Amino acid sequence: ECLESSQTVCGAMKRNIKEAVRIATKQSNTNINSNIVFDNTRSPEGEVWYYSNGLTIGSGGGTLLVNGRGTLIVDGDLRIESDLEYATVKSMLGIIVRNGDVIIDPEVHKTVGIHYVYSDPGGSGGSFRVLSRQTDYDQQYILRGSVIASGYTVAGKRVDAFVLERNYIGGLADVDIANQNTWQPSEKFEYDARIAINPPPGFT
Repeated sequence: ECLESSQTVCGAMKRNIKEAVRIATKQSNTNINSNIVFDNTRSPEGEVWYYSNGLTIGSGGGTLLVNGRGTLIVDGDLRIESDLEYATVKSMLGIIVRNGDVIIDPEVHKTVGIHYVYSDPGGSGGSFRVLSRQTDYDQQYILRGSVIASGYTVAGKRVDAFVLERNYIGGLADVDIANQNTWQPSEKFEYDARIAINPPPGFT
């Protein structure tokens, strides 16, 4: 069990999140359908937006840009339904999801950001889920950033921290199905080293 008072990384993150929620701009909406633009004149070194009842980013396609440095804190599920890219080299997105999952829509190809996904004791959620089209060949999913996820237990059954469902081995015109050495990953996680020197609020 991770306690706020614990002198561990988990305890430190809980203290960071508590402070970030305190200074955050509370949001009443549950959808973002335009570019995410943070006000970097805000302390601490970026802006924090807090959503108390889940959040959906995008609306089934296209690309939204992240401009500036900031963090989204979401209680409940976060659904991402459009691609996400940085508008500038100084932009950085933090995503903290409590008692919910990050759910990547099957039509999403690329997203960005540093993710911290967890469940409180007795809560549900805590998984990073990349969904499949199920009835059709999928496209590759690429994340530029990182993910820390706790997973959770419900009715005595463990739910994995990462649920990766994509059915993809590469462009069908280029891949040799009989030769696994030509296959490409269904989901690819590319570490963004800028996180170490330019972390978003709540991650320092």
